[in-house]
Amino acid sequence: IYGLSNGDVYKLTTLFDYDGKGCGHDTGYEDYPYIYWPNITFSTSYKEISKRTICVKFCPTTTTTLGSTDCKTNSIVSDCTTAAATNYDSKLYLKKFCVPDTSSASSSSTYEDFYNAVMDDWGGNYLTAYMADLYICWWVMIVCAVLAFLFGFVYMLFIKCCGKLLVWFTILFGFVVLL
Repeated sequence: IYGLSNGDVYKLTTLFDYDGKGCGHDTGYEDYPYIYWPNITFSTSYKEISKRTICVKFCPTTTTTLGSTDCKTNSIVSDCTTAAATNYDSKLYLKKFCVPDTSSASSSSTYEDFYNAVMDDWGGNYLTAYMADLYICWWVMIVCAVLAFLFGFVYMLFIKCCGKLLVWFTILFGFVVLL
């Protein structure tokens, strides 16, 4: 409860570029909700991969490339138009990542290797699927918790009002079952 009232819950689901700016969350970055890796070179470490991330307005493809106002630069990537020179087809993943579209005609083994490295570094397909489910249905869990609390409170009131009757009914029912 303290974290909800004094913290920022959205920071748990926000991706950050190399400079630590929250894509879609920090001031000036509200219109850039997705994270994108320009100039992909295959690496097995997410630390190396994350050095080249930028926040973008949309996931670029070979037909819709990034313009100068379509991304936010950082200390590693200084120009969006030259940073996206590789122009691979990307697709949106978990409403946050622009990952290579491995089914695209422009896809190569480098992009497939990069895609697999990102999936492995983010916990593989199972963990990301679980996190995606939590991200999508967080409100259902909150509603269920509130309903459980309310039903528990109603049950306690019922026990307070009808406790004697419930005890005698249970004793009588126990005798009937034993016969």
